[in-house]
Amino acid sequence: MSLTSLLLEEKKAMLYVQEAREKAQRILQEAERKVEEILHATQSAEKIREELESYRREVEKEAEKILREYEEKAEKIRSIPEDAIEKAAEIIVEEVLKHEF
Repeated sequence: MSLTSLLLEEKKAMLYVQEAREKAQRILQEAERKVEEILHATQSAEKIREELESYRREVEKEAEKILREYEEKAEKIRSIPEDAIEKAAEIIVEEVLKHEF
C-alpha cells in the first residue's frame, strides 16, 4: 500500500470514528431526555399520590365530624320522651286536617 492510500484509509477511519461519536452523542442525549421524562413522570406520580393521600385524610376527618354530628342529633332525638313525640304528631295531624284541599 502506498502512503496516499494509507492516508486515505486513515481519513476514512477518522470520519467513521467521528460519525460514531456523533451518533453515540445523539443516543446519549436521547437517553438523558428519556430519563428526565421518566423521572419527571415518576415525581409527578408521587406528588399525585401524596395529594390523594392528603385529600383522603381530609375526607376521613370530615366524615368523622359529620358522623359525630349525626350521632349527637340522633341522641337528642332519642332523649325526647315518646309521649312528647306522640303529642307533636297529633298536633300535626290536627293542623293538616283543619286545612281544606
